[in-house]
Amino acid sequence: MTPVTGDGRTATSAGLSATACRAARARNWAAVGACARDILKLNRKDPEGWFLAGLAEKGSGRPRKAVDAFTRALALDSDRYDAAIELACSTEGSAAVVD
Repeated sequence: MTPVTGDGRTATSAGLSATACRAARARNWAAVGACARDILKLNRKDPEGWFLAGLAEKGSGRPRKAVDAFTRALALDSDRYDAAIELACSTEGSAAVVD
């Protein structure tokens, strides 16, 4: 049986998340993306995996893919304020002005 952390995630995904956070601080977007893919291989519905995928896409200069990933993270967990903030910042200035 795989150990489960206090937030219901497996120890494996929690370790991958910690590795991704260190990689993000170092701006190593390829490593962040690799961790995100590994988390999503374990569970396609893990909002952390989608959030990290969004960070990797944003850091790699792919804003549309970042928005898609942040949107998916927020859809899976509406309490992910970090995904909401990233989504708001990613779409800032792209809204059409209505008279």
